[in-house]
Order: sequence, then C-alpha cells, then structure tokens
Amino acid sequence: MITLLIIFGCACIAMCAMISIKVYELKTGSEFIFVRWRKNIDNVSHAWFSKLKLFAASKERAFIVFVKTMPVYVLKTVSSFNDYLHKRYGKHVDMIKGRNVPTNKGSVSFFVSAISEYKNEIKDGSKTF
Repeated sequence: MITLLIIFGCACIAMCAMISIKVYELKTGSEFIFVRWRKNIDNVSHAWFSKLKLFAASKERAFIVFVKTMPVYVLKTVSSFNDYLHKRYGKHVDMIKGRNVPTNKGSVSFFVSAISEYKNEIKDGSKTF
C-alpha cells in the first residue's frame, strides 16, 4: 500500500511540475531550459533511432544473403567442382575400381592380365582367398 502511495505521489508531483512549467512558458513566451534540452535530446534520439533502423535492415539483408542464398551458390560451386574432378580424374577412378575390363583385342600389361586371370580363377572356384 505504501508503494502505491509513493508511486502516486511521484506521478502527482511530476504532473504538477509539467503544468507549472507550461504556465511559465505561456506567461513569459520563452521556452523553459529543460524543454530546450528535451528538444535537443529528441533530435539526437531520432538520429540514433534512424541509424538503428538502418542497422537492423542491413542485418536482415545480411541474414537473407548468408542464410537463404549462400547455400545455393555453395551447392552450385561444389557441384561444378565435382563435375570438374569427375571429368579430370574419372578415368583413374574407373581404372582403380576395375570398371575397364581388359580385352583380347590389344596388348595388355602383364600385371593387368594376371589380375584378370586371378579374378577368373576365383569365379570358377579353383582358387580361394
């Protein structure tokens, strides 16, 4: 209860002060010093607020760029790099995985022919691991 009375008393004193300042301004025709300070502070606060709005807008644009559009560009870049690597080293990968089966049409190195014979022997069941 005492807290409510203190708050009400402070509000009443503030209202009486504002009314008396306004009466003083109307009688003298000049602004009170606190009113001039408030106007200056008001201009400064408007400038700060406009900078804050500009900062928030730029932060939102940065969010859109980095979170929404950058993954698309990264995915395109990685995909094109993957295609480049596949074109450049695809033959080597196929050779390592054994996709190019040697044929009898041309000359084959001894090592490759030995590997193909060993694979055939394993398939036939004559050799085990």
